Amino acid sequence: MLAALTSTSLAYAATVGFYQAHRKRTTLEALKRKPSRMTLLRGLSWVLLLLATLVMARATGWELGIPLVLAILCAAGVLSLLCGEFVPRIHWPSGILALLTAALAGAGWLLGGGA
Repeated sequence: MLAALTSTSLAYAATVGFYQAHRKRTTLEALKRKPSRMTLLRGLSWVLLLLATLVMARATGWELGIPLVLAILCAAGVLSLLCGEFVPRIHWPSGILALLTAALAGAGWLLGGGA
């Protein structure tokens, strides 16, 4: 259960990063002025997505982990898109909250707190 929560939170944070890394969609002026920061955010988002995949694959095996990550990614992408379009002022904080949730759930999962 904690592995699924970790993977979902990481996938949501990655989709927030992908959404905000686009010049026309970002709500942060610092990203609009520096293309290198947008590239860094995209790279960080890819790393988070890879971590989400590895967490789920380690917990359930590669045969089941990859389809589960794709399903989680679709759900997280739709949620991120809706949040970014309709409530843009909480889009960044929701991504940060997802990262904190992933850190806590991942620590619990790695320390043997759940499957």
